[in-house]
Amino acid sequence: MWQLWQLSARQITGRVGRSILTLISVIIGVDAIVSVGLAIGTTRLAYEGMAQALAGRAALEVVAAGNGSFPQQVADSLRDVPNVEAVVPVIQRPTILYFGSHRAKVLAMGIDPASDQRVREYRLEAGKFFDASASPAGEDGVLLDASFARSMDAKLGDELKILTRRRGMQHLRVVGLLSPQGVAEFTSGSTLFLPLPTAQRVFSAAGQVDRLEIVTRSDKDVEAVRAAIASRLPANLQVRGTSTRTQLASETMDSVENGLQVAGGLSLVLAVFIILNTFLMSVTERRGQLAVLRAIGATGQQVMRMLLIEGLVLGAVGSIVGIFVGIGGAYLLMRAIEQMMQTTLPAIHLSIPTLAFAGCLGIGLSLVAALIPARRAASVSPLEGMGGASADDLGDLPWRLGIIGSVLVVGGGAVLTGSLLNWYPNTFEVSSGLVILVGFVLMVPAGFRPLSRLAAWLPKRWVPTETDLARGQLLSHPIRAMLTVGILFIALVTEIALGTTILNIMHDVNQWLERTIVADFFVRAMMPDMSTGEAADVPEAVGTAIRKIPGIRRIGVVRFVSTRVDGQGVVLVAKDFPADEPLPLDLRVGSETEVRRGLAAGEVVLGSKLAARIGRTVGDEIELETKQGPHRFRIAGITNEYTLDGMAVFMDHSVAERQLGITGVDAYLISADSGALGSVEQALRKITDENGLLLQSAADVRRLVDTMMAGVVGGLWVLLALASLVAGFGVVNTLAMNVLEQTRELAILRVVAMTRRQIRHTILCQASILGSIGLLPATIVGVGMAYIMHVGTVHETSHLMNFAAHPALVLALLAIGYTIVLIAATMPAQRAARLNLLTALHYE
Repeated sequence: MWQLWQLSARQITGRVGRSILTLISVIIGVDAIVSVGLAIGTTRLAYEGMAQALAGRAALEVVAAGNGSFPQQVADSLRDVPNVEAVVPVIQRPTILYFGSHRAKVLAMGIDPASDQRVREYRLEAGKFFDASASPAGEDGVLLDASFARSMDAKLGDELKILTRRRGMQHLRVVGLLSPQGVAEFTSGSTLFLPLPTAQRVFSAAGQVDRLEIVTRSDKDVEAVRAAIASRLPANLQVRGTSTRTQLASETMDSVENGLQVAGGLSLVLAVFIILNTFLMSVTERRGQLAVLRAIGATGQQVMRMLLIEGLVLGAVGSIVGIFVGIGGAYLLMRAIEQMMQTTLPAIHLSIPTLAFAGCLGIGLSLVAALIPARRAASVSPLEGMGGASADDLGDLPWRLGIIGSVLVVGGGAVLTGSLLNWYPNTFEVSSGLVILVGFVLMVPAGFRPLSRLAAWLPKRWVPTETDLARGQLLSHPIRAMLTVGILFIALVTEIALGTTILNIMHDVNQWLERTIVADFFVRAMMPDMSTGEAADVPEAVGTAIRKIPGIRRIGVVRFVSTRVDGQGVVLVAKDFPADEPLPLDLRVGSETEVRRGLAAGEVVLGSKLAARIGRTVGDEIELETKQGPHRFRIAGITNEYTLDGMAVFMDHSVAERQLGITGVDAYLISADSGALGSVEQALRKITDENGLLLQSAADVRRLVDTMMAGVVGGLWVLLALASLVAGFGVVNTLAMNVLEQTRELAILRVVAMTRRQIRHTILCQASILGSIGLLPATIVGVGMAYIMHVGTVHETSHLMNFAAHPALVLALLAIGYTIVLIAATMPAQRAARLNLLTALHYE
């Protein structure tokens, strides 16, 4: 058996190109699983871990409806509730931290030094914790994550500033640095802690808190505690589980995850076909060698084990490399997600289950791909194997594959249709689409003869003899041809479907931008978090300064408030809707005139995804949780909304201020006279620089949205380019194998006066036929899959975008596909033309 293993090792090292192709295929499959799994897992863990770390041991929390502040004395009425161990008051506000030339978006948490450690664990690296006896008049201090402080060049005793709405810049001193454990472990350094009295002072919230965290003595009676607390709360307060905080972030991540899973799934299917194709060719090439082994005493089981060991070795090496490549891919994906969600994410969390699953999958794919040809090689007799004919592709296997493929297409189509019609979960869409693609590929062998005749029609006009020879060789191995066609087919379908979807989404986003970005300048403290809607308040004095600038035609304001509608976490967007400017909404339901009239009358506009989620439309009513209790509002329209994942409620700012008591400004929207744009921008720049704020023009906002999308979109385009490259490798492999098997035949043709040029034409004709069978049908199926993906986006956007087939893209991708096929055929064609006739005539 040792000799057989040595033979396998020589085969792997002796066929470097084929081994590398197999490794690349395994790497692609493993990379897709690792990069997508780690990126999504880390992002979800970041949001959930931060919420859990900030909540600590708290099982419940008391908040105001509409997430406003409420009197701290409410805590006194809850401390004697049975099974309540502690009631801990908290103030939590997004803000901007400044130190030297550094500026960072942070979450400021005001905590009670006397009781907060019963909820959260703090581990100091340096300095001290807050004095539990500190009074509002005591020294103001903050705790920072030690690594975050180092990134800001801050150290113990340094004075830093934070931005507040009513008091502007507030100066605080660093009194302690937290080690990256306990509460700092999951907050990514983006949280600073300060004593509750200090937080109440700097945020002008005397005697107020944003949340009461409830620690129970046991987990068994949490629901009973919830009911007891609810019975003691005023009407405008509610008690809920701490996990509610992450709902909106989870909604946003679902959309990102679905898109990445589509790309990862297609990469995986492509890798499977490449791996299977490579192993089939390897066994076919060694048919004579394997037959000799059988003739000198090796059993069929030994031959099969030898081939499986080769698959195991290649799969293991490819999986190991793929895991490392996948970790790098996850890093790039996370940076793209950071851009899109306008937030900071922690370092990659290396999930052992994800890495183990990807590694086992890579090895499993290689073993399965090696098992099929290994069983066939083991079943071939020595005499048959040493003969000139190959039985590899004979029998009724093509028809059986055709039947299996038809069943997969029909079954996958039925599941996909049911998923699109909401009969089944929309998570079935990706898997059923992949099943349909595989089904189409399996149908190829049964129809390969007529398809090859059609594909040979054009080259036969120029080189009829070479075309007939090329087609005859391909017909003798339909299974091998099927796998190569399958690689080309899936690669082009993937490119057309994803490329068309990307262009349509980009067009829809640009259309949304044109309709919603109507101001010339935006002044804000920070961009709102795309998953929570949270943003830091702009100081009130800034608005007063802006209004004094000459040349300003209009000043509008916008305010983001996290709240709930019918149990769904949403963001209330209170903004101005000037009567003399276009309505800054991308309306999907409702006319602009009626919507404008409704907003002025106190009605609301829902984001499309929220409207679909709660089953409401124009004319219906929603119940919005506010600081004054639940309020009912009539729906005036439905709008497309990208920044908040469609989970938004739009309301006129003056109505929100009057009816709901919403105050504060997250951003000023400024329109200037056409002749005063330069001077207004200069004056605004001076104000924002003095106050540490952001100034953005309409063009800046558009570029920002483009940047947010560019990371994910760019990653998808790279994936498509990689699919084309791998498809080219597949063509090289197939044609090289064909040349090898035709060595003697090609030599005889040369002897009887066939020129080197004609030999090259024969190989190029084989590539042309394979390309036509794989690429031309793929253009039709690709456009069809693009439309299915287009319909499927309704689950994410809750509105049907305008569908465009983009013929220029389809033709360009088809041309690129043909070019890759012909370039890939060049090397085997040159090899065939340069055969040594004497050696080739003796080849067996």
